[in-house]
Parts: sequence; structure tokens; C-alpha cells
Amino acid sequence: MRKIIVTNADTLGRAVERPKIFAAGCRLALAMALAALPNLTAIPARAEAPCTNVATVRVQEWTGDIINIVPWIADAKGLFKKHCLDVKFVTLVSGPGSITALVSGSIEFANGAPDSTIRPRSKGVDIRVTSNMYVGQWSALVAGKQLALPHLDEGYPAVMKDLAGKKIGVTVLAGTTEAYVRSAFEGAGIGATSATYVAVGGVSTAVPALTAGLVDAAITGGVFPELAEALGAGRIVLDYRKKGVGPETVQALRGATLCWNAYGPYVDKNPEVVAAFTQANNEAIAWIQNPQNRNELYRVIGERMPLAISLPNREETLKRIVDIHAGLLGVGVPRESIAGWNRYLLSLKQIPSPIPYDELVWKTGRP
Repeated sequence: MRKIIVTNADTLGRAVERPKIFAAGCRLALAMALAALPNLTAIPARAEAPCTNVATVRVQEWTGDIINIVPWIADAKGLFKKHCLDVKFVTLVSGPGSITALVSGSIEFANGAPDSTIRPRSKGVDIRVTSNMYVGQWSALVAGKQLALPHLDEGYPAVMKDLAGKKIGVTVLAGTTEAYVRSAFEGAGIGATSATYVAVGGVSTAVPALTAGLVDAAITGGVFPELAEALGAGRIVLDYRKKGVGPETVQALRGATLCWNAYGPYVDKNPEVVAAFTQANNEAIAWIQNPQNRNELYRVIGERMPLAISLPNREETLKRIVDIHAGLLGVGVPRESIAGWNRYLLSLKQIPSPIPYDELVWKTGRP
């Protein structure tokens, strides 16, 4: 409500001397403004009304990894609560395992690459993509410090010659990261079977495996590449996170590389919950990518993903990890990206035929 301030006695005198009809008009205008005030304040009150129903949803969380950046921020900034959701994080560090959890009802939303959805769909399992998180790739191949790399300065594809015949650590056998390495070999004109693939899990087990020499190189996402370099465990030799790096088959996947997936029957039964989860997800991405929030983003991620005090250049490493991943995010699953994934999995002979975009991507996940 506006305040009328009288600045001096002369002004007051002139106001008193005005015609009575003008004073009456002022009183009428003031009365009308006061009468309208409850209606004006009612608008935001309705928008911020408490939730009449709160839906509890369980979502996959990759232990201590930056690829949780979007749900962590949605939780920390109250965006899930804003959309009437009570989100519970469930630790799962396997793509195939998360799909099993969706079907069994152990979780409602899984965090994975589109191939983890397309493969089960090709076998008749109704898994759908409900929203996007990562536009850019989220993984990088790191060679152990003990491995000779005469072709490192030449970059990809020449550097793959240094990895032929070696043991390559992947998150899980027959998963996304193994496919990425196989494609890198094939794109370099080297047979994918020239290497031995070893399951080393996520960052908490991949770094020790690399440090101990159990594998000659390893590929996974999240904090792994920067953490491995900061600890002196190895060097990044193939960084899929950089646009234009790697074989064309993998580059064609850009646009949707890490998404939220849900079980079809759950989506059909709870469309409002799926829409609310997607809205919170998209608002979190917008908040993360706002430069004005960067210092607070560092703080929140530092609390959710504390790096060891003994880590060299700890603060700089955290900021680098956050900056890289903030720049990889985006909303909406592009059709051309899903087309790329279909072609990719067909080339790997992991699916018999393409899965149509409109069957795979639920309406909340479309641009």
C-alpha cells in the first residue's frame, strides 16, 4: 500500500485549501485501494497455499557423486516440497539394478542413460523417460599413471592404440560405459575385443582399482575423472564431456545422456506426481545454471559431496567438478538424441529394432 508523506507545513496548507470535492475524491480512491488490497494479496497466497496432498517418491541416488547435482539442489532449495513431493533418496549404483527396482516398486524414479531404458523396452518392459538432466556426456576415460601413453598428445583416435590389449575398468559389464569404450576402439579402427573389460563400479571403487593397478584404465562419470587426476591416479585420455570428442556414434547421443526414468504403470497411475517431479527437476536445472547462484551451488554440493580434506587443491577441484557438470545440463529430451541412441544400440546389436520416440519419452520429458 502506498504511503502519503507530507514533507512540510506549506504543502499541508495547500492541501487543506483544495476544494472539498478533490478531498472527497482522494478518500474515495483510498477506500477503493484498501478494498482491493485483500484481493491483490490473495493471489500470491493462493500460489503458496499448503499442499493438500503430499506424494512420497523414492529416487535413485549414486553414492556421493556429482551426477546427483539436480536432485540434490531440488531437495536443498525446497523445490520438491514446493511441488508437494516428499523425496526419499535410495542408494543404487547400477543402471540395470535401478531398472529392476523400478519394476519391483522399490523406487519411483531412476537416474540413467537412455540406453538403460531402450534395452528393457525392446524386451517388452514398459520403462519410460520422464525428464532430462544431462545434455552433454558425463564420462571420461582415465589411464592409470603406470601406463605408457606415446600417443596421448595426438588425442583421439590415436590414443586408443595405447589401450589396446589392456584391462579397462567399466562401471558394470554390458552397461553404458563398456559400450562407450568399445565404440571408441571401433571408431579408431581397432577391434573392441582387443581389451579386457572389468567391472569396477563407481568412483569409490574405480579410483582404488586404478591406483592399485588392478586395471590399466577406467571409465565412469561424475567426480571420477577430476578426482583421479587430483590424486595422481591417472590422466584423462578420452573426455566424452567435451563436444566433438570421440567416435561419431557416441557424439550423436548428445542432447539426452542422463535422464529420469519411471515404470509405465506408475506413470499412468500417477501423472500428476510425474509432472510435479519434472517441474522440480527443471526448476533445479535453471537455478544451477544461473551464474548468480554459483557460490551457493559450490556450498551445497560441498556439503552433499564432501571431498577429503587431504585432497590436493580440494577447493579448486570441487569448483572444477561443479562447473563442468553445471554446463552439461538441460531440460527436454530431443528427438534426434533418441534417434541417435536407437542407431547406437542397433549397431551394438543390443536391440532388434528402434523404439519410437513417443513410446519411450513420456510427455513430461518432451521439449
